[in-house]
Amino acid sequence: MRVVLARLRCNGKSPILQKNLYDIGASLCDACLQCGQSLDDLHHALYDYPKVDFFWSLIPGDHMESLRQSPVEMIEFLRASQWLPIA
Repeated sequence: MRVVLARLRCNGKSPILQKNLYDIGASLCDACLQCGQSLDDLHHALYDYPKVDFFWSLIPGDHMESLRQSPVEMIEFLRASQWLPIA
């Protein structure tokens, strides 16, 4: 989990984001594999992913800041929103 968060903190330069995989030539598509609606970048994962609206009440405040300062809550958010299905 620490690796996942560290990669997300690096401005979304993470292999779990399709945008990053597309940028390095490892994917033919930069769209979100979960919803197919948008560019799969960090902003999409934290703000635009359709399932996140309900779960934002779990983490008050700025979500980019939560990614840095509240890693446990951020992991719970990502699990609950089903954007990041990690054990």
